Amino acid sequence: MAVENPSTGGPVLMTNPEIRATARAKLAGKWGKAVLAFVIVAVISGIAGGVVSFFGESESKQVAPAFVVVVNLLVVLIQLPLQYGFQTFFLKLIRDQSPPIQRLFDGFQMFWKAVAVQLVQNFLPLLWSLVFFLPGLGLMCLLIYLSPSFLISYSQNPVAYWTILLGVTAAIAVVVSFRYALAVYIIHDNPHSRVMQVIRLSSKMMRGRRWKLFMLYLSFIGWAIACLFTLGIGYLFLVPYIQTSVAAFYEDLRRVEAASAAGEAQV
Repeated sequence: MAVENPSTGGPVLMTNPEIRATARAKLAGKWGKAVLAFVIVAVISGIAGGVVSFFGESESKQVAPAFVVVVNLLVVLIQLPLQYGFQTFFLKLIRDQSPPIQRLFDGFQMFWKAVAVQLVQNFLPLLWSLVFFLPGLGLMCLLIYLSPSFLISYSQNPVAYWTILLGVTAAIAVVVSFRYALAVYIIHDNPHSRVMQVIRLSSKMMRGRRWKLFMLYLSFIGWAIACLFTLGIGYLFLVPYIQTSVAAFYEDLRRVEAASAAGEAQV
């Protein structure tokens, strides 16, 4: 739960260790269900990916490219609602609702919103990264054309320049993606809201908190490395642990926002 800020008396977020501790407490006695939820989603996603790979070999299978596109689209339309259900499953778990496994398929009950919010959530970071990539690419081409010294440097090691350009672009996409990280949770709590309203609310709630969420994810890096030595079995527990922690982050942030709004209303 949120605690009081000693200096201002206002609510503050839990620390990341407290968030992880909350996640572990909520998972106590429910690890089996959490792992089963992950296995179901992983199996369905794996089958969907296998279907795409099978039909993707259009030349050897003599499958029409248009059919491959349709198959890919259908897979996306299955995976996005399933991902919605997977995220909100752990939000319900954080709220002590002890969700049954069938709640994984809640995204299909609000199909188009579940799909739309995630498409926008994933498209906007790409759009923002292009805002940097295209001018960066244009500048690099201009320097190649106008500066002989730059042309020589580029011709000697083009990989370095492309690595820098693509690396910075990817970093921008990751940073921006944290602005919209709460969109699925918000649409779950506000099912009648429009998609762009949800996106804007996520951006507002994450203002000044993106680094905290990034560090929360980063805090699991040691566990992720350790899971490599378990032949991947450890990920059956790590992924639910991460999902529960992120849901706890959202729940705590939502409480802080509500407490702050209530405090402002009393002033």
